[in-house]
Amino acid sequence: DVVALVEVDRDWLDRLALESRGYSHRVAAPRDAHFGLALYSRTPLQHACEVDLADMGMPALVADLGVGPCAVRLLLVHTMPPKGPRRAAMRERQLSAAADILVDARGPVLLLGDLNVTPWSVAYRLLVRRTGLTDARAGHGLCPTWPALMPSYLRLPIDNLLLGKGLRAETFELGPAYGSDHRPLTIELACDIEAVPAG
Repeated sequence: DVVALVEVDRDWLDRLALESRGYSHRVAAPRDAHFGLALYSRTPLQHACEVDLADMGMPALVADLGVGPCAVRLLLVHTMPPKGPRRAAMRERQLSAAADILVDARGPVLLLGDLNVTPWSVAYRLLVRRTGLTDARAGHGLCPTWPALMPSYLRLPIDNLLLGKGLRAETFELGPAYGSDHRPLTIELACDIEAVPAG
């Protein structure tokens, strides 16, 4: 129902032509420098927009969409790769800005994308502690995504989906290498309306 794309440019989006495949609702911020994002949906996206996390000139996408009976706030991001202390500090500022967006949201939220953090990193633990989000991988295995062509024991799970209260991952599956340096993830989400925070 929803396709989230990371590291896309205009040519990628034109060649994918997802609108012709039934994904008629979208918000996109293509870039030539590996930080382009796009979000496509079969159902309408409400309040969809591009935001600049921590004023770094790198886009993030925010939208509200329906998951079963729930209206879910979705935030798609690609943070700075932590190559050295300066870039690691930039990534932490972006993750903090993402947390700011999500902690103020009413109802269930999800954060997804190339967060450039692994589940055992300090930056990841701080993000989870601040937001209260849970890892959609729980109970489904590690599903390491990067680098795509390496054996699974050499890949890292840096592409993440973190869920707010009321959301759960029914399935969480790692896809094959399609030519990107990341492997895709396919997730089936469900919403427990009774568990959704009031508001």
